[in-house]
Amino acid sequence: MAIIIPVIKLTKISKIINLPVVSKKDNITLGRIEDVLYNPKTMEVIGYYVSSGFIVKRTKFLYASKILQIKKSLVYVEDKNSLIPYKKFYKFKKYKLFQKDTAGVGITLNGGKIGSVSDMIATSNKIFALEISNGFAEDILNGRKKISINNSVNFGNNNIEIND
Repeated sequence: MAIIIPVIKLTKISKIINLPVVSKKDNITLGRIEDVLYNPKTMEVIGYYVSSGFIVKRTKFLYASKILQIKKSLVYVEDKNSLIPYKKFYKFKKYKLFQKDTAGVGITLNGGKIGSVSDMIATSNKIFALEISNGFAEDILNGRKKISINNSVNFGNNNIEIND
């Protein structure tokens, strides 16, 4: 008997930002991913802010559960009804945005500063790791560190604390 192991596709959050959101039903571009909203307690991706419109930009919201597929160059959803108007997602104030609240924030491990958050590694609905930068020269010489989110993660006002 063969054992089937599901393949989990992990992506850097920064690679999703600016991707076009396309309706699979009629192959129309509905907008572009602007930012990623996540729950800092559970590290679940709640959804995506999507800017739409060519002349007048309007922000809409796309729940992570509405994404059919994320490819290298686009994000597929069922149709235009997958996006909801901005005014309907006011209830998300308790969550955090990747670009606005997290990218560039200092990170400490057991009390010692180890760098700044440069990226998050996730599926379309769950964050699994943080990518840490120690500055341009250090990143070039030694690469960026990745820290798994199986540890205790506490989000402060201007930093993120990880305890082993």
